[in-house]
Amino acid sequence: MLLPVTAVLLSGQSTPPQDVPLPHKGPWVAEFEENMCVLSRAYVGAKGKPLRIAFRPLPQGDDMEIITLFPTSR
Repeated sequence: MLLPVTAVLLSGQSTPPQDVPLPHKGPWVAEFEENMCVLSRAYVGAKGKPLRIAFRPLPQGDDMEIITLFPTSR
């Protein structure tokens, strides 16, 4: 709790920023092969920059990996 309050005080804002859901750009996409399935969705990130969130299972286990992809600028 101390970090958000400190950030607000240092920034000069009177209230802390609110969590706002990112708008999505299209449906969920499922890509799969015989031994792998990836579920992803594109979103509009900060300052209108695109990003993609993906979920995929880790090999040899029941755990999931969450991936956030940002396009590179070239």
